[in-house]
Amino acid sequence: MATLTIRLREEDKALIKSYASLHERSIADVVCTSVLEHIEDEFDLRELNEAISSSESDFVSHDEVMRRYGLK
Repeated sequence: MATLTIRLREEDKALIKSYASLHERSIADVVCTSVLEHIEDEFDLRELNEAISSSESDFVSHDEVMRRYGLK
């Protein structure tokens, strides 16, 4: 397993440490999971935007779907 060193403001470190403690997780696990989830979200958004831009389908808003199916 590799080691990564980061520099943080003391208040950010305290927040991360508090969060990790609250959830009974290590600081390393909290930071690693957060960074990887952020990267995955960015990739997912990029793929979504590419799919939308290459699609020839019509899209309907959430409000329109709710109205069509009587859910609003």
